[in-house]
Amino acid sequence: MCKPEKDAWYEKMLPGTPALLVSIVALIVSAKSFNYSKKKDSRARTQSIIDDYWLRKVVSPVSIEPLLKLTAAFASSLPTDLDLPDAIQKYWNDKIKEAAELNVGFLALRLIDNSLSGAVERWLEELEDVLAQYCGDLIEHLKNGGPKPDRKEALRSIQHVSISIFSEIKKHQVVVE
Repeated sequence: MCKPEKDAWYEKMLPGTPALLVSIVALIVSAKSFNYSKKKDSRARTQSIIDDYWLRKVVSPVSIEPLLKLTAAFASSLPTDLDLPDAIQKYWNDKIKEAAELNVGFLALRLIDNSLSGAVERWLEELEDVLAQYCGDLIEHLKNGGPKPDRKEALRSIQHVSISIFSEIKKHQVVVE
């Protein structure tokens, strides 16, 4: 009687190979899925902290909301050629103080991102420049008969600055990871 031949070790494993490969792939996919979920949750938490807490609770009340009120008030309060030069100068001085207060409020953006804070500071300087140019030209027009500045253009420039500031903040919120 013949003794049965012993199978080689790899021949014994051959029937279980597909199951083994599927198990290894499942382990790899599970590990990658776990890492992806962990990173995604971390990014979501970071964005939540920056957006929900810092922007909504800290920065917005001291800067964004006052900027909205200030730019909305310009439509009715920006001086015209019917005002006296001294009243225009007082208006400009008052609004420059308010803009400086806004600048201080927007400094809180440094807690979130220095480049965002710098971009907003540049737009706030542009706001001050628009006001100074308009008020200075209007005073010059009233005192010395220089060209009359365009009030509507000044208001459009102020609105453009305001929208640009909000756009910078929105851009930052979109890319937070």
